[in-house]
Amino acid sequence: MAAGTGYAVAGAPNNTATVTIADNDSYIASITANDPTASETGSATGQFTVDLGATNTTGSPIVVNFNIATGGTNATNVTDYANIGTSVSIANGQSTGLITITLWTMGLWRARRRLY
Repeated sequence: MAAGTGYAVAGAPNNTATVTIADNDSYIASITANDPTASETGSATGQFTVDLGATNTTGSPIVVNFNIATGGTNATNVTDYANIGTSVSIANGQSTGLITITLWTMGLWRARRRLY
């Protein structure tokens, strides 16, 4: 080994070097409403896409956490629609993940109540 820019090599007998590698892999997630309106009388689902802006090349899934608005006139997770959790996983080799909102329509609500 020889000394180079930004590092030095220790002398004999060890001839070792310490190098710090800056991890510059970064993704900025955005969310888009594909179908922002779910209704008990129309479409019973809403859908959102979480986009990393680039393909996940980490070799592992990237988990994007999100917060769900509460209070006011907002629908409530689990009460008004099926549990969507608080994160979406974007697989290696992919750039997007989907969040699907399934409303508890009256028919689904009755079926759900029978399960409990």
